[in-house]
Amino acid sequence: MQNRYVGDIGDYSKFVLIKNLFNGKCGIIWYLYPNEGHNNDGKFRNYEKFELQDKEIVEIMSYFSKHKESERSVQELEKILINNGFDLTFFSNCIECNCKCLFSNVNERLEYRKSWFDKALNKMKNCNIVFADPDNGIEVKSCPLGDVKSGKYIYFDEISKLLKNHKTVVIYQHFERSKTHRVLVDEKVKKLYEKIGNNFNFYAVKFKKVSPRAYFILSKENLENKIREFCDEFKNEFELLKG
Repeated sequence: MQNRYVGDIGDYSKFVLIKNLFNGKCGIIWYLYPNEGHNNDGKFRNYEKFELQDKEIVEIMSYFSKHKESERSVQELEKILINNGFDLTFFSNCIECNCKCLFSNVNERLEYRKSWFDKALNKMKNCNIVFADPDNGIEVKSCPLGDVKSGKYIYFDEISKLLKNHKTVVIYQHFERSKTHRVLVDEKVKKLYEKIGNNFNFYAVKFKKVSPRAYFILSKENLENKIREFCDEFKNEFELLKG
């Protein structure tokens, strides 16, 4: 997550899911990454043209359409969500693994990351459901933990710790252009089972509109019927890819 993305179509999708699948109650680890300026990500904000179903979430997100990129922040979004009845716990500390002025080597970045994640775990300690929102999703081989870009990913060890402490973990996953959506999902779940075991139920929910993305739901509970009902209710926007 980056502050410049606040209020875009991605935020619409995640809070429709949180509201309607989890009754608006969970913990959110933003994996807040410093704003980048090399692309146009986060540009989908023209809500009056999107024909979206959840008008309450549309109204919340539309508020940020009037903001300049530099004026958007997760802290402001947090306040608005709480004021609209969401029961959320946030961990908003920025993950600054790419800051050369703070770290001179990989070991320092690794120590920082461990400390950052320990603080996140502590903030989430009373949450049954935790939503992790890294820029790109689950780790990839080309960006190992400690890399300057590692703040854009959640790593298997972190997922394992979240699952140990919470009933359900939801992870944002970016789709790669080089792979079909189903191929990417199959690859990710296979790797999850290899790295952290298979003592959880896995579901992959795809948001289909405007800018597709996936949400991986890992749960100690059987949520299949609940997720299918959600996808049926929002069938023009969401699809169950795996479950």
